[in-house]
Amino acid sequence: MPERILVADDQEEIQNLLRDMLEQRGAEVTTVGAAQEALDLVVADTDAYDLVILDYDFGERQMNGLACLEEIRKSAAALPVIILTGKGTVSMAAESIKLGAEEFVEKNFYLEENMELALMRLDNLIRTTIDNKRLRREREFYREELRGKYNIVGNSRPIRQLIQQIQEVARIPRPVLIRGERGTGKELVAAAIHHDSPRKKNAFMTINCAALAEGLLECELFGQEDNAFTNSSFREGRFVLADKGTLFLDEIGNMSYEFQQKILRILEYQQFERVGGTKTLKVDVRILAATNSDLESDMQQGKFREDLYDRLAFETIWLPRYASAAKTSNFCVTTLWNDWGLKSPASSPRNCCPRLLIASTLIIGTAMCVNSSMLLSRSLIKSKVTQFPYIICRRKFSRRITLKLTNNR
Repeated sequence: MPERILVADDQEEIQNLLRDMLEQRGAEVTTVGAAQEALDLVVADTDAYDLVILDYDFGERQMNGLACLEEIRKSAAALPVIILTGKGTVSMAAESIKLGAEEFVEKNFYLEENMELALMRLDNLIRTTIDNKRLRREREFYREELRGKYNIVGNSRPIRQLIQQIQEVARIPRPVLIRGERGTGKELVAAAIHHDSPRKKNAFMTINCAALAEGLLECELFGQEDNAFTNSSFREGRFVLADKGTLFLDEIGNMSYEFQQKILRILEYQQFERVGGTKTLKVDVRILAATNSDLESDMQQGKFREDLYDRLAFETIWLPRYASAAKTSNFCVTTLWNDWGLKSPASSPRNCCPRLLIASTLIIGTAMCVNSSMLLSRSLIKSKVTQFPYIICRRKFSRRITLKLTNNR
């Protein structure tokens, strides 16, 4: 991708000279005749340019280059800037560098050579700036993709209430206990809470407490030192990996009574020791927990600690077993059509091609059945679409779907 360079100078011959020189380097050059014009272009889109070349003096009653540089730094702190001047002094050079200019070049007989040297010195910086912009765009793209993965789709009253509750608890830095039967989408809700919280830029870690023996679970959560066991190596725990982020403990009701005390200490003090270690580590982790167990009955039987329950249940979210599936599936069909970019004359699936409508309805139903969950995300719907790429254009699509579902059983 070519460098994008903005040149601001009130002398047209200087603009043309710099344009010719920079275009020979393969750069895309934009020229303006006033500092205010350059500032407006940078503020309008801080990622539009990889380098700005600013003249110092634009005439009386005009913003000078240093004032423009100072304003640019407020909105684009990392954008490289070169200051040009026809009457440079040591104090002026020092002031421009102090304000954040990378280079200070005099407009004299050797301007072209001096600019070439300045650009050579700035080459690595410009390349780094371009790479950082690309990485930021990729990061934002994948972050939006991740948000879409955990974007709950549905418009029934229980789903709307659930989404509202998620939005309310997401911004409160407290533990949340998510309760509901198996297959109601507890992990999807936990992820939605994280991605709607101030911690969304940091890690979201999950662990199924019922899937691991207590010894392995302790190592996974807290980590272990070298030789904590025979021939064992160092391992970082989930609490450290989730520092400044969120840790989701699924099936917390399956923990032993003794192990629950260690989780309680984390909740109270955010401190722990690795397995085989003596150094106390301090973290900042928000804990979300989920269970399908009857914790009230477990507490009466002495299987679950009441003090741990009190710490976890600052906020409790109950997931519905069945949330108006008919309304939800209709809304999901509409969502699927919108994601496909297909519009009916009346903007409603009712008046659309019957073959497409049946196909999309079957996909939604399949997603609900196969995943045994009443909560659907856009990524889940799209994943089911890719399993049936031929249903739209084949005549015998219903038979093919039947065969596909039979094979998946």
